[in-house]
Amino acid sequence: MRVGVALPHGVHSGIGLPTWSYLRDLAIQLETLRFDALWVSDHYFTDLKLLGGPPGAGSQLDAMVLLPALAVATRRVTLGTLVLAVGFRPPSVLAKAVASLDRLCAGRFVLGLGAGWHQAEYASAGLDFPTPRDRLAALEEAVTLIREMVSKPRATVTGSRFRVDGAPNLPQAEQATVPILLAAGGLLALRTVARTADAWNVAWRYSPNSYAAKAAEFDRACEEVGRDPGEVRRSLGLVALVGANDRDVQRRFEDWRQQAPWLVRNLSLADVADHGLVGTPEQVRERIEVYRGLGVTDLVLSFSPLPFGWSATAGFDIVAEEILPAYRQASR
Repeated sequence: MRVGVALPHGVHSGIGLPTWSYLRDLAIQLETLRFDALWVSDHYFTDLKLLGGPPGAGSQLDAMVLLPALAVATRRVTLGTLVLAVGFRPPSVLAKAVASLDRLCAGRFVLGLGAGWHQAEYASAGLDFPTPRDRLAALEEAVTLIREMVSKPRATVTGSRFRVDGAPNLPQAEQATVPILLAAGGLLALRTVARTADAWNVAWRYSPNSYAAKAAEFDRACEEVGRDPGEVRRSLGLVALVGANDRDVQRRFEDWRQQAPWLVRNLSLADVADHGLVGTPEQVRERIEVYRGLGVTDLVLSFSPLPFGWSATAGFDIVAEEILPAYRQASR
């Protein structure tokens, strides 16, 4: 199992908008602690109101600008997007960026894509927001085009939405095949993943029972399209809070309340623990084993009550010292 971190890069991080020096030092620290991957999200702005928070559009650093900087600041850790909205960029243009980025980081990039969901972001950027079915169709065509352009020096793809004719894409990516991860929860989206993806992600509120049900849906989707479910890596994003003992966990949870009281004010520690990795190292190890037994191959941890937030007291150092050794991957 690979264990990665959702890197804070927006004003909702709990530390304000992080500076580059902060993100660089944090990335290096997490790599040194032997986390396997660093992930960034893709939004024009964040809207905490959707999570019950205060109104107003919050800003964040652009994923495809931040990643090249992380690529030259790190040496081993995998870098990935969780996930890029396919409607934000023409796939042929994105394919060029993917190949360049993979070369800059010496083959450590994973391309995470999604159909897009936040209509207000599309509207603010003057972009069309098609129906869910049309967005999924565009996502599937985009995956086909990006694969061709990233894996070949010249690519020709003729689709109903996207097409290229002898499009060059040099220099080529470092990896022969850049892994493509798709985030999806609905039945139609799961079928898209089953047909096209190397990895599948869901996040951020999944108990073992709810994840087991979703994984069963994905297995059925694979069967429907004739795909072996074992060919697809399974990525799960969860909030994480780890303390030395029960009292320490409670103390750290109170810090979360200070960071986002509007998010956790109606939740007990047990509520959060039900759909996250919360507790002592022993308790968290046991929960990870449950998810691993359900087929999870990759964890993405948000050390905050907010996705891609950050709380220094959430116990990332405890995870590195007492949990990661059992799951560490060999150095590249």
